[in-house]
Amino acid sequence: MSYQIKNILIVSFIAVINTFLLFFVKYYQNNLSLVEFSISKTGNFISIFLLIIFIIGAFLLLKQKDSFTVVKSRMLITFSILYLLPIFVIIIFNFVDFKFADEYLLGYPLKKIIPAIFFVFNQAFFLFVLFLIWFTYLGYPLLSYFFSSVAVGFTIILFLAVSFICTFFTSEFSLTKNQTKFDYGIILGAAVWSKNRPSPIFSGRIEKGAELYKKGIVERLQLTGGNAPGELSEAKTAFNYLNTIHKIPKTKIFIEEKTSTTNEQIRFIKNEILEKNKAEKFLIISDQFHLKRIEEMADFYNLNAEVISSNYKLNMQKSFYYRFRDCVSLVMFWFFAI
Repeated sequence: MSYQIKNILIVSFIAVINTFLLFFVKYYQNNLSLVEFSISKTGNFISIFLLIIFIIGAFLLLKQKDSFTVVKSRMLITFSILYLLPIFVIIIFNFVDFKFADEYLLGYPLKKIIPAIFFVFNQAFFLFVLFLIWFTYLGYPLLSYFFSSVAVGFTIILFLAVSFICTFFTSEFSLTKNQTKFDYGIILGAAVWSKNRPSPIFSGRIEKGAELYKKGIVERLQLTGGNAPGELSEAKTAFNYLNTIHKIPKTKIFIEEKTSTTNEQIRFIKNEILEKNKAEKFLIISDQFHLKRIEEMADFYNLNAEVISSNYKLNMQKSFYYRFRDCVSLVMFWFFAI
């Protein structure tokens, strides 16, 4: 076996191992077994598709026997090891149950941002190696590094553009067209303002939850969301609002005060309500820009859930801002389930 063939096979093997470890981490960190793995999930399908493109390019590169390709195959191993290392760091974080500081940056918790940095580094370098292989095979050995860097940037922009468009398309539950009854209405937490008042976005979600309960669409209301230091939790704030203003009985309202991200809240539904309380049907209440990501998460966790938006309307500028933030989070969930 020639040195070049050996190197290309090593690069291909690392790519396969990386994809497997990525799936392992996605499921392990969300308390899911790989037995529940399905290629039909959006993120899983994308990862498998990219791996196939990678392997095809690697084996096509085996046909090239020039000296530059031999040198390039050595570089491919180096870059492959670089993108594999962050996955091992994330695995260590998970196995030692590493606790991140309860701090926020740009509205996101550090426990989500830091793993996200490692994940992004992993996939960015994986894409770089993928494009490096293909541009070398296509006859651009000297410019392949530059072209690959540009291609990675373009691919990231493409994924963001696609996910942004996806946020406009959801299968939202309709009160006028459907009379389905749900075991739980899930009100996802949002910002709490001074004096423990729900923000306008949060108030809109709470009002929709109260409306659904009073119309008999949901039997119970589950409130989710923790708190920042010195303020009431999102769940407790919503509880007070529902109980004092809408007079909904306390026995019909349930509180969860530990989660701080949408993924944690959907996972809570899976692990605590579905499996322990044996509830079967859920109606998740949030804002329209948020619904697509919730749908993808519910599908990932195999929840029998539908989504509905509150009646609160954002102006165009705020709507674009929140939708763009959510499209970034949607891409992160597709790839990394965070």
